[in-house]
Amino acid sequence: MRRALSQTHALRARWPLALLLAGIGLTAVAAFDAQRADRSNRGAATQVLREYASFAAWSYAQHLEETMRGMAREVIGAVNHGSALHTGLRVPDARDLVHYLPWGDACYCHHATQGPNPETFFAFEMGEDWLESTINTHPDPDAGWEVDRPMMLPVPAAAFTGYPAGDQETILHAIKRLARGSPD
Repeated sequence: MRRALSQTHALRARWPLALLLAGIGLTAVAAFDAQRADRSNRGAATQVLREYASFAAWSYAQHLEETMRGMAREVIGAVNHGSALHTGLRVPDARDLVHYLPWGDACYCHHATQGPNPETFFAFEMGEDWLESTINTHPDPDAGWEVDRPMMLPVPAAAFTGYPAGDQETILHAIKRLARGSPD
C-alpha cells in the first residue's frame, strides 16, 4: 500500500509539471502562429499600400495631365488666336495676344484660369531679328493682365518691363536654333 501511495504521490507531484509543460507548448504554438499571422498581415498591408499608392499616382497623373493640357490650351490659345489654328499671315502684336486670355469681371482684367499668369507675351517672325514683348500694366501683375492702361508709377516690384537687348538676341537665337533642330 505504501507503494501505491508513493506512486499516487509521485503522480500528483508530476501533474502540475505536465500541465506546465503543456501550457508552455501551447504558448509556443500560439507565439509561432501569432508571428506567422503578423508576417502575413504585414505582407498584405504592404501589398495593399503598394496598390493604393499605384492608384493614387495614376490618379494624380491623370489630374496633372488634364490641368497641364488646360494650361497649355489657355496659353497656346493666344498663339492660335483663340480656338482656331494660326492661319493668318500677319504676326499679331505682342499686346494683342493678351486679349486672348479670359476676361475676369471681378478684376476687370485678363487672367489665366488655370495656372499662373504668363510673365510676358512676345512676338517674332522667323528669319527676322526682332522680338517684341508686352508689358503688363496691372497694379498686381500676378493677379491679372492689362495692357490698355498706362503703367502705374512707381512701377510695381513684380512687373516685367521688357527684355534687355542682349536677352532678346539670346531668345531669338535659341528659338531659331530649336526651330532648325540644331544642337548648337
